[in-house]
Amino acid sequence: MNDNSNQSKRLIRYRSGSFYEGELNVANQRHGFGSLQHPNFFYEGKFSNNKRHGAGKITFSNGDQYTGSFHNNQLHGHGTMLWDNGDSYQGDFT
Repeated sequence: MNDNSNQSKRLIRYRSGSFYEGELNVANQRHGFGSLQHPNFFYEGKFSNNKRHGAGKITFSNGDQYTGSFHNNQLHGHGTMLWDNGDSYQGDFT
């Protein structure tokens, strides 16, 4: 059973110009599903205690894209990287 009773959905705008829309935990940290627009990237997927953690997709400002697993904000586990120049890699990231 998935208990989301301690989570709420919000839109947060940061002074840097970034914004987050999605679930928060009781400590008001990004937690659960959400999207984060940052000047250098756009991320949509799972968060855990303010970090990209779980399944997600990140698109960097240069056009490169990664879809797959994240662990503590890092590309980690199985995923696919598509570079803007057309190259790609599918496999495990550590």
